[in-house]
Amino acid sequence: MEPALVTEQARRWADRPFAPATFEVGRNDVLRYAYAVGATDPVHTDADAARAAGYRDLLAPPYFPYVVRMHAAHLAGREMLEVDGSATEDVPPLAVKRAMAGETEIEMGVPVCAGDTITMHKEIVDIYEKVGRSGPMAFVKTQFTFWNQHSEMVMRECFTRIYR
Repeated sequence: MEPALVTEQARRWADRPFAPATFEVGRNDVLRYAYAVGATDPVHTDADAARAAGYRDLLAPPYFPYVVRMHAAHLAGREMLEVDGSATEDVPPLAVKRAMAGETEIEMGVPVCAGDTITMHKEIVDIYEKVGRSGPMAFVKTQFTFWNQHSEMVMRECFTRIYR
């Protein structure tokens, strides 16, 4: 029988709290994201058009909170990054060589506009192991919840990473 991938050390690691990350959403952030994802509606690129449509400022296209998540994860020196570029604080102490994306569930909340302050809260909600055809696999389910300055949820993402 192969040794367990999910050790008590990994479980304790998963129980620790993560510090919230805060991101000030600027117009340039919204513009860059809009251009990157091909969002052509003027509410994403023209502040006057956004205001005329009833928004406070430029409207960020859907899934903009990913910018916050990636920004928070990559504000680290190389010594704090895994070989694949993920932050070491995202990777539990598992005796594995490979990682891949698993299931993602997303719940959308209120829209994000330029000028908002978004705070991301992160927690490990589950860590477990299964044995597949290629051997043992560890599953780490992380939940990211994004709130604006008015304590309104803008997005919740549950992401599962699979380690082999």
